[in-house]
Amino acid sequence: MTAIYNFFIVYGFIFELVLSFALFTFFFGRRKLFWLRLIACIACLFAFSWLRDATPSDSPWWQALKYMVLYATCLGSLFFLFSEPARNILFAFIGASLTQHCAFKLGDLVRYIIAPQTDIVNAVVYCGIVIAVNLLIYIFLARRRQGGFEGLPLTPILALGGAMLVVCVLFQQLFEVYGEDGGLPMYALFSSFDFIATLIILCLLYAVLQSNRMRQESRMTEHLLYLQQAQMEASKETINLINIKCHDLKKMIGTFGEKMHIEKDEVEELRRAINIYDGAVKTGIEPLEGGYKRFAVKPLVGGGITSAEAKVVSPYGEIESSWQAEGGKFTLHAKVPMGTVCELTLPNGETKSLASGSYQFTCAL
Repeated sequence: MTAIYNFFIVYGFIFELVLSFALFTFFFGRRKLFWLRLIACIACLFAFSWLRDATPSDSPWWQALKYMVLYATCLGSLFFLFSEPARNILFAFIGASLTQHCAFKLGDLVRYIIAPQTDIVNAVVYCGIVIAVNLLIYIFLARRRQGGFEGLPLTPILALGGAMLVVCVLFQQLFEVYGEDGGLPMYALFSSFDFIATLIILCLLYAVLQSNRMRQESRMTEHLLYLQQAQMEASKETINLINIKCHDLKKMIGTFGEKMHIEKDEVEELRRAINIYDGAVKTGIEPLEGGYKRFAVKPLVGGGITSAEAKVVSPYGEIESSWQAEGGKFTLHAKVPMGTVCELTLPNGETKSLASGSYQFTCAL
């Protein structure tokens, strides 16, 4: 039991790094032979940890250099394991390193305070704190980073990476040399400062991620507006085509009837059908339920049309819709038969649900 405990005391740092990196890279695309690569990377970390302990030194700069090499090994391992863009891997590397350091400082501070307890109790408390901190940061940062990497700005990521190295490497080594002899008050002060600095950098990393996600949503909104505008232009072209075809049909009906020897009443009925269709299209009358119990009125404005009117006979009575566009002002009159509901959409996008009755609405174009 003592040997196992001592093993985790010496190499626990490696397990903490592996846990933090696993949480931040869980959704990453993995390279081929991932598990073999992972075993090789973990073996390299253990070998480096052994070499670090085998070459002790009192110089904080030498110790800081060794930790810089360790972090460089971790970063290279991420590129070796995952097929992700560089900025994605940098983000995960910085977030995981800060998470490990934050959990370590909090757990070590609590362990230092309850030092009179047994080693097993201290170890259990420390492990519980490390796991809890990792899970909390995963929930509030690592999990939310999924889908927010596209277009992630590289400059703030590099700046936060530099800040992470200052806190996790340089400040930590200087404290171990100059601050540990100050007793519990000095240790608590330095550890609290270190812990708060780490949390601030994590918050800034989260802010970068959220800002990038908002830029993505803004670009998506702009793209949707562009598509909507293109659809409106296409609708105007369709309206123009309908107007031309209906106008041609109205002019050709008489000639068509004479050549085909069609009765005059049938020609008039055809003309009325075309007029009804033309008016219904322009006024936007469309059934939503059988028998026009529920119908829509969505006027098609544009294409040179300045006014339109139509009547549709339904089992509940006549549906009437007429509108006029003049001087940037749109005016609509509508009549809804008893027992029906009209879903009205004005050109400015405003929608209304109308019961039976007569209505008039105006809006700006």
